[in-house]
Amino acid sequence: EWADSPDEALARAHEVAKKAAELDPSYPWAKVALGNTFLWTGKLDQAIALYRSALDLDPNFADAYMTLGWTLHFDGRAEEAIELIERGLLLDPNYTPMRLHWLAQCLFQLGRYEDAAAKLQLRLARQPHSDVSHALLAATYGHLGDKAAAKRQWAELLRVNPNFSV
Repeated sequence: EWADSPDEALARAHEVAKKAAELDPSYPWAKVALGNTFLWTGKLDQAIALYRSALDLDPNFADAYMTLGWTLHFDGRAEEAIELIERGLLLDPNYTPMRLHWLAQCLFQLGRYEDAAAKLQLRLARQPHSDVSHALLAATYGHLGDKAAAKRQWAELLRVNPNFSV
């Protein structure tokens, strides 16, 4: 077992990622792993710098584009985030469906609700048991004024995860 608590696990992950980045500064995955530990501790500037460093090492690193975009979303830079996530999606046609949720969240943040709904529908077609995507789609329908669709989506969310709460 890695650790007894999530905080311990994150601290351990940071140590391991830092060591990997020190052992091979030219390995972009190590930069992304270290950046992730900064992201999850709220140190966005450090995470962003590491993701950009990974892209300097490998300009075709799809996961670095998508993770950089997701982090910029948390930094309130959704327009820039969308461009980066979309570039990552183009570079990796086998991306995980969660990346569509990330893109939808950026679109939602900008008030582009129809676009967000389309991405969430794609995500849920590929991964129908995603409670967070059902929740975001319900909120999106609410913003679009489609209360019936929002209620249906919320009912589906509770079917998928009866213990879900906001």
